[in-house]
Amino acid sequence: VEQVEFEGARDAMAMVVDRLAPGLGGGAHVALLNNLGSATPLEMAVLTEELFQSRVGDRITHLIGPAPLMTSLDMHGFSLSLLPVEEAQLNALTEAVEPVAWTGCVPVSAVAVQPMPKGMAPKEYAASDDISMRELIVAVCDALKRAESALNALDAKSGDGDTGSTVATAAQALVKALDRLPLAEPSKLLRAIGSELSQSMGGSSGVLLAIFFSAAGEMAETGDIVAALKAGLDRVQEVGGARPGDRTMIDALLPALEALPQGVEAAAKAARAGANATARITRAKAGRASYVSESNLAGHNDPGAEAVALVFERLTRT
Repeated sequence: VEQVEFEGARDAMAMVVDRLAPGLGGGAHVALLNNLGSATPLEMAVLTEELFQSRVGDRITHLIGPAPLMTSLDMHGFSLSLLPVEEAQLNALTEAVEPVAWTGCVPVSAVAVQPMPKGMAPKEYAASDDISMRELIVAVCDALKRAESALNALDAKSGDGDTGSTVATAAQALVKALDRLPLAEPSKLLRAIGSELSQSMGGSSGVLLAIFFSAAGEMAETGDIVAALKAGLDRVQEVGGARPGDRTMIDALLPALEALPQGVEAAAKAARAGANATARITRAKAGRASYVSESNLAGHNDPGAEAVALVFERLTRT
């Protein structure tokens, strides 16, 4: 019928729904969401969500799929069918059958949201403001968001290509959380950042950075921020097992913290030197890069170390 540029799941689903909506009645409908072959389960789940958020979502009472029910094996796409049903048809569609390829026809209902178990909810801190701290966090987060594509490209050489997106998502979440953070209390702020990252930042890097800031926050009560940050790094090494020279963010973070007593500029230079040195480490001993060949690692900075260097370099301009 028509060839169009792909812009996103929401636009793709809206375009399909717009073709089907004029022929729909006002009664109950069954939707069949078909994977044409090579769309991932995650992509199909996103499309399913967009279907129920669309203009016809409230008329769909039952769903078949999403599943590869009619495919071209490797086609990256989907199809949508909508069937108006009466009770007899619905009874037939929901009848148990033997073919394993049939996913069944299931009723659509709201997702049941359960309260988080006691003790699992992140701790909340009383908000306080500090203009300079607010500006500092915003500047660092903006730098990380701008570096998203570059960090993803680096990670594509040694990992799954998502370091930039992971960091940018965490930075965006942190900026949104500023009004409820204890900006004027360094110890509480570090712990609050750790808690925020544990909720918003995916992957092992999110877990490790949450540990880093939480441990640093506990030690910051002594008033020595540099010592607190070093304690946070010690905790990360204890939990994660990585050491200097293993081609991780530690290769930039450790020298930066050791140089920090001499000032932010000295720390930034040390972080940059540490990040650049990872390009000469062709055998990683931690993270996904440990599974990558030497030829792919040579000449490319570790993305985690590069992100640390970018943060310290941005601090010199604040």
